[in-house]
Amino acid sequence: MSAFHLPRCPNALHSKRHTVTPAFASAQEVAGIRTKRRAKTRKIKEIDVERLKQLAEEQKAHIHVPFHSLKQSDEPQQTLLEKAEHTLEDYCSTLPGDESAERCWKAVRYFEERVSEAQEGCVLPDGSRAAGSAACEAAERLEDFVRQFVGQAPTHMFVQTLLVLESADRHAEERKNAPREETGASEEEAARARLVDLFYAMDSDLNGMLDVEEFRAAMRAAHRELPGDVVAKVLEAMDIHGRLTLDQFISIAEAEEIYADTPLAAWLRRSASGGQA
Repeated sequence: MSAFHLPRCPNALHSKRHTVTPAFASAQEVAGIRTKRRAKTRKIKEIDVERLKQLAEEQKAHIHVPFHSLKQSDEPQQTLLEKAEHTLEDYCSTLPGDESAERCWKAVRYFEERVSEAQEGCVLPDGSRAAGSAACEAAERLEDFVRQFVGQAPTHMFVQTLLVLESADRHAEERKNAPREETGASEEEAARARLVDLFYAMDSDLNGMLDVEEFRAAMRAAHRELPGDVVAKVLEAMDIHGRLTLDQFISIAEAEEIYADTPLAAWLRRSASGGQA
């Protein structure tokens, strides 16, 4: 006796949803069924689109454009310094209301002061620049400084560097206003004083310790990294918390003669003299 086989219909078994129009339905009924199907499909699509729009708005509210993605060609009505300032403000606004946010806004205030000073006498009332004015040199130097970070570094690194520069400027101003000491100090004492100045310039959070990020930010501000072997010696001398004290830093720096005739030493001397070459 031969086995009984069901007729094969592969699509009927594998289809997730198979709706059949009755064979006895009239043309009008068939048209109505098709209209209902199209309406239901259109409704599903509309719901999906609205949901996607809602999700997009929710995501947009949490999106922050990092400093390294800021293009110099974006928003041509804004200057590079204005775009950098707005990016800093947006970044600080995303930070929690703690010490990190306070330090971030401190960097913003310092940058605003630098921009205001640099543009004084350079930007005309109509917003244009004075052609060939020596007053614009400071603004151009500041723009060159900002370009080192735009498209190349994250925002937090720009903030850290601004804090380093703010600390260096503040200490330079304090030294400028301090009573003059008698001359005759030895070269060794002068070299140690420069080391102390550098330590406090790098210690942007003023906690009396130096971490790796502060160390590297200071080197970046000086426009020159220390040789790799010197950096390795400094890092090896760090304590278990990954931080370096002032005494440890001076001991290592003096032993290895980090500040011979390097660009960093020249930068320190300019900072110590209040910006004079």
